[in-house]
Order: sequence, then C-alpha cells, then structure tokens
Amino acid sequence: MAVQSLTHFLPAAWPPLNGMAVFGLLLACGVLGGLLTARLRWLPTITGFMGVGLLIGPSGLGLVSHEALADAQVLVDVALGLILFKLGATLHPVKLLRDRPLLATSLVESLVTFAAILGLMLWIGAPAVVAVLAAAIAVSSSPAVLIHVAEELHAHGPVLDKTKALVASNNVLSFLLFTMALLVALLGQHADVQTALLLPLYRMAGAVAVAAAVARAVTWIAGLTRPDEEHLRFALVVSAVMLTLGLAQALHVSGLFAGLALGTQIGEADDVHG
Repeated sequence: MAVQSLTHFLPAAWPPLNGMAVFGLLLACGVLGGLLTARLRWLPTITGFMGVGLLIGPSGLGLVSHEALADAQVLVDVALGLILFKLGATLHPVKLLRDRPLLATSLVESLVTFAAILGLMLWIGAPAVVAVLAAAIAVSSSPAVLIHVAEELHAHGPVLDKTKALVASNNVLSFLLFTMALLVALLGQHADVQTALLLPLYRMAGAVAVAAAVARAVTWIAGLTRPDEEHLRFALVVSAVMLTLGLAQALHVSGLFAGLALGTQIGEADDVHG
C-alpha cells in the first residue's frame, strides 16, 4: 500500500510528446545532424538538419508522429515568421523597382516557373484548380536555406544582397499568384463573384495592414531604446513577429505574408531613421 501511495501519481505508460517536447527534440536532433554534416566540408549543415528530420519523423523511425508535429505547429509558425521577417528586412520595394534588371529577372523566372509547373500538372491530368495552386507554390523560394547557408559560409556583399532580394521578391510574387489561384479555386467551387474577389483581396490587404500597424508600434518602442540595449530590441523583434502572426490568425489573413511584410516595413523604417 505504501508503494502504491507513492507511485499512483506516476504515468501508467510513456506519455506522448507535447508540442514543447517535440520542438526541443527537433532542435536537439537538428543540431546533432548539423554537427555531423559539418565534418564534411563539401556538404552544408542544413542537409544534416533535413536528413535527421526525415529519420526521426513519421516517414522514418516515427519518433515524432503527425499528431505531435501538429501540436508543435505554433512553434513552427513562429520560426517561419522570424525567417520571413529577416528576409523581408532585406527587401526594399523602392530599390527593387529602381533595379530594373533584378526586377525583370524576378518576373521572368517566376512566370516561367509558374507556366512550366502549370503545364506539367495539367499534362499529368491534375485538376485545373490543383494545377494553379501547385504552380503558385512552386514559384516561392526557401529563405531558410539561403539565410542559413549564407551565414554558415560567412558570405556577404552585393551578390548576396541581390540574391536575398530576389528570393524575397519570388516569395512576394508567389503570394500574389497564390491569391489569384485562390480566386480561381473559389470560382471553381461555385462561390459568388463578390466572395471570390473580396476574400483573396482581404487576406492580402489585411496582412499588409496588420504588419503596418505592428511595425509602426514596434518602431516607436525601438526608438526609445539606447544603443547598448541590443537584447531589448531582439525581444522586441520576437514579440512583433508573434503579435503579427497572432493577429493574422485571429483576423483570418495570411500570416506568412504578414511576417514578410512586417520585415519589409521595419527594414524601411530603419533605413529612414538610420
């Protein structure tokens, strides 16, 4: 009886991983994979991150289930928001519009990619709505890969700046094309024309409005900090990204586009005040 009284509060079986545990496990295993990959000079560490993720994920050993990943989705969203924020800070719309070669390159490669994937999807017999959505998603580039590899190689200079601007513009065009694809999808589902037109516009414009409001507030607070309060500005960035994502989710607008727009608007504010 004494033993039972001491152990009745212990779990009867190994408890399932919650969101925090999953996120911690992913980070720890990712670092381990990166360290192992770093021993090979010709292979970037992000390859190790992806390899370990595949190994412990549902398609591998199953240490992390689909349900556990779903529970950790909010943490993944914050990480993506921070990445898009950092990328958006490198995108200066006015400078991009003035850089005609870079703008033309972005438009051509995005439209060619969209047309190629759209044609391929239609050729294999995919429904038109699925083909348009897949083509719009294919236009986007991975900011996480670019930022990580650039920092790992200590790369800097005008070529990297233009590459970041190109990746950021690709993602903006992808969001725009996806919004147009959403219009096609709504019309394909026999939605009324007013809903089909206003819903995509609301998701995009609402994301920009949320980012603008948060950026304005954060920029004002950042102006109150002193040069030696770098840690406070970092905390302010994290809070801005989380607030933007939370408001975007509450208002049913595009959270990823809001994160990118937040970085763009704060980056412009820094240029003005800097």
